[in-house]
Formats: sequence, C-alpha cells, structure tokens
Amino acid sequence: MKRQKIQMLILCGLLLVLVAAFFAIRNYNNHQAEENTEEAAYTVLALTEADVKEFSFTGGSETISLIKSDSGWSAVADETTQLDQDTVSSLLSNVLNIQAEIQIEDVTDFSQYGFDDPLATVTLKLQDDTVYEIIFGHYNEVTAQYYLRLDGSNTVYVLSTNLGYHFQISLDGFKKG
Repeated sequence: MKRQKIQMLILCGLLLVLVAAFFAIRNYNNHQAEENTEEAAYTVLALTEADVKEFSFTGGSETISLIKSDSGWSAVADETTQLDQDTVSSLLSNVLNIQAEIQIEDVTDFSQYGFDDPLATVTLKLQDDTVYEIIFGHYNEVTAQYYLRLDGSNTVYVLSTNLGYHFQISLDGFKKG
C-alpha cells in the first residue's frame, strides 16, 4: 500500500513537471512568433479617413467612384443616391493601414503575382492631391497568401488576408436601406 502511494506521488510529480514544461514551451513559441511578426511587418500604407478626399475601386464588372464632401461620401456617377456612410468607411478602412508580412523588391514580372488580371484595384486621392493606386494580385495556394502592390512601384507585398475581396461590391451595396 505504501509502495502504491509512493508511485502515485512520483507519477503526479512527473505530470506536474510535464504540464509546466508544456506551458513554458508554449509561452516561448508565442514570444518567438510575436518577435517574428514585429520584425517582418512592412508598412504599405498608413493613412486616416480624413486624409482621403476621393476613393474609387474596380473589383468586379464596374468601377465605383466616391467623393467626400462636408455632408459625407457620395457617388460621383449619381450624387443624389443616399449612401450608407458606415459601409463606405468600413470598406475604406481596409486600405488605410496596410501591413504586409513579406516585401519582394525589384520585381520585373508582375504577371507571376496575378497583377495582369488583378482581383481589385483601389485608387485613393488624398487631400494634398497625392494619388495611391493599390493593385490586388492573386492568391498563392502554396503559401496561402495574397499579393499587393502600389502602382508605379516595383515592390510586391505579401499579405495573409485577402483585402481585395472586400472590393467585390456594386454601388447597390452602399445604398441606404
């Protein structure tokens, strides 16, 4: 009986050591992943909605152009159409602060990243008349990542999220319901 109690205490002690080792290793791995993420983050754009005065995108069969006035966002094609301002702001927020995991510089063949037939193209015109054209390439099934580039740049950025998907919307998706 005494021998069984000793064996039970030894097994409980080993179990505690294994549980402690598990949590220590998990904590270490999480810390390493955070460091790698921080080191590998590349800022593609860092803007605010107040910086943008015009916003257009092509993500399907039509190009939608929006302009900001004192009363909010309106469609350039039909300024009388009432737009849901929260929907516009939400869509715009997808491209205001873009962080990429990987940056590929000096690219000469953009077609290998799907830029010859982009998923979506977004153009932002800022208050100071600076224009950014963001081109969303295709999905890489091997790495499970998406490609993005700014027009005029030979740098391709790799993202883990599909920001271009958000721009597969028609003007009807913005109308107040």
